[in-house]
Amino acid sequence: MRVSLITAGVCLLAGISLNPAMHGQLSGVDLTGTWQIDYHDDNGVSTSTPKLVLKQEADKLTGYFGKFNWPVIGAVDHNTVVFTFLAFGHEGGREISDTVFYWGTVDASGALHGRMKNPKEAGNWTAARQ
Repeated sequence: MRVSLITAGVCLLAGISLNPAMHGQLSGVDLTGTWQIDYHDDNGVSTSTPKLVLKQEADKLTGYFGKFNWPVIGAVDHNTVVFTFLAFGHEGGREISDTVFYWGTVDASGALHGRMKNPKEAGNWTAARQ
């Protein structure tokens, strides 16, 4: 089975098996839809409220993140979710090129919450389905 390095890294980060025999053992979680993220960095300086659009097929996630529609890949296993994207382009007169990782859980109400990390910052996030 050929797996991209990013997909392998996402799965490894989440502790999700790359074994095809393990796929399909989900507990009914379906993250397909549009999500509103509320992010706060650890220093209390940076906050943001980007949109996340996800499509779930079995344990695989694809979609788009934020106003630049950066392509997202990820995985879900029971109530654990992980996704990543490459943030690139120009914003505020500066060039962006960072790999961003989100990981967390789906709570009993269906909301998402967890941690975000990129080379410049880290913090907590929550997300509600719109």
